[in-house]
Amino acid sequence: MKKITQRKIAEMAGIKAYFLNHILHARKGCPPSLAPRLEELTGIDRKVWVWGSREKKQAEWDKFVNSASKPPATDGNGTDQAEEDRNTEQRAGSSDP
Repeated sequence: MKKITQRKIAEMAGIKAYFLNHILHARKGCPPSLAPRLEELTGIDRKVWVWGSREKKQAEWDKFVNSASKPPATDGNGTDQAEEDRNTEQRAGSSDP
């Protein structure tokens, strides 16, 4: 599985990659209006984005990147769990009453 990048998260958040890098390295503060988007994309608490130290942001980012680049869990037959859940939902939604 491909590793998630700062560039990709920045693009998804609607900001420049260099700005996200500056936030992560505490060269710039994270605007409170941006923190909820970053929290939604990364799972890193918005309080960390706004008030966290450089070390805290970096540690949380590293945990996020490492968890995001792990292969998806499988059911033992090679089917990833998220795909299996989608298939189940589609089957349940497609039956006519």
